[in-house]
Amino acid sequence: TPQGMSEKSKLTLHFLQRKTEEYERLKIEIEQLKRQIG
Repeated sequence: TPQGMSEKSKLTLHFLQRKTEEYERLKIEIEQLKRQIG
């Protein structure tokens, strides 16, 4: 149903945003660790 598709799109978008934020945090964390080591 169109309603279902809309819900799924919203969920996917929300999931993507969450993963993107997670990725950004990890990138920063990795940079900090590299600096500590190197």
